[in-house]
Amino acid sequence: MMRRTPIFLIAVLALVLGCAGPTSEQEAAPANTTAESATAEKAEDIVAKAAVIAKEIEADPGSAETILAGHDMTIDDFDQLMYEISADPDLSEAYAAALAE
Repeated sequence: MMRRTPIFLIAVLALVLGCAGPTSEQEAAPANTTAESATAEKAEDIVAKAAVIAKEIEADPGSAETILAGHDMTIDDFDQLMYEISADPDLSEAYAAALAE
């Protein structure tokens, strides 16, 4: 019985101390919010850029490479951008909406 008491006390103490203050997740919440905000802004930028390029290419398909070069992109870069958008349902929805504008 004497052997269990110190282990039990250590476990209770660890539990109490662990629950006493804010968790690291709670402390990091403002940083996560900032990171999420930056990610959302980046996503909006990605979608807007892709939509602008797609509309320009649709208007003049023969100038696709020139249009992409004007946006500092290659065909491979644009393909990668489109794969990134298509892999994310939220980005895909935002892209479709941007094309419809």
